[in-house]
Amino acid sequence: VGSLVLGTVGWWIWSQVAMQNAWDAAVAEAEQDIPRWRLMELEADPPTVPDAENSALQIIKVYRLIRVANLGASKNFEQIFEKLTPTTQLNSQQINVIRVDFAKILPGGLDEARKLKDMPRGRFPIKYSDDFISSLIPEHQNARGVGYLLQHDAYLLAQDRKDDAAMGSCRAILNTGRSMQDDLFLISLLIRIALHAMCCDTLERVLAQGTPSEDARHKVQTALEQEAEGNSLYHGMR
Repeated sequence: VGSLVLGTVGWWIWSQVAMQNAWDAAVAEAEQDIPRWRLMELEADPPTVPDAENSALQIIKVYRLIRVANLGASKNFEQIFEKLTPTTQLNSQQINVIRVDFAKILPGGLDEARKLKDMPRGRFPIKYSDDFISSLIPEHQNARGVGYLLQHDAYLLAQDRKDDAAMGSCRAILNTGRSMQDDLFLISLLIRIALHAMCCDTLERVLAQGTPSEDARHKVQTALEQEAEGNSLYHGMR
C-alpha cells in the first residue's frame, strides 16, 4: 500500500512539473511571435476607432433598420437569381423582387448602408466570457445581411447605369468585412472572407454591366490592394 501511495504521489508531482514546463515552453514560444500575446493585451493594442468612423457601429445601426425587411426571404428567391451571370441584365421579375424587399426597409437604411464605402476601419464591442469559447458575437453574423443588402443595391444601380454609385456599394461591402480585421475570433475571419468574395462577385457584375469612371475604379482597386496587403489568415489563426 505504501508503495502505491508513494507511486501515486510521485506521478502527481511529475505531472505537475511536466505541465508547468510545457506551459513555460508555450509562453516562451508565444512571446517570440508577439510579446503581448494574451487576450486582453491583444484586445487593447489596436488603435481606437472614433465612433463617427467606426464601420462596426455603422453595421449595427444599419442592421437595425433593415432586419425587418427579411431580405431574400421571398418565395423561390434563390431560384430566381440562380442563373444570373455578370453580363446578363436583370429581368423584370428579378428587379421587382429586389425592389419589393427594399420597400420594407425602415427609412434611411439604404443610405446609411452606403456610407460604409468611406468607413474602412471598425471595432465591434465584444463582451468576452470567462472561458472565451462561449463568447457570443451576433453582430458579426448580422454583417452578412448588410453585405447582402449592398450587393443587391449595386445590382440595381448597375442596371440603372449608375455605375460609380454601384462601385461605391462594392467598396461598402468590402469595408463591411474589414470591420472585423482586428477581431480575435476565427469566425470573424471566415465572415470577412465571405464578404470579400461577395464584393468581388458584385464588382465583376458592375464592371460587366457598365463603364465606371477612372476615379471610381481607382478607389476600388486601392481598397482591394489594401485588403490584400494584410495577413488576415495569420491573424485569425493566431
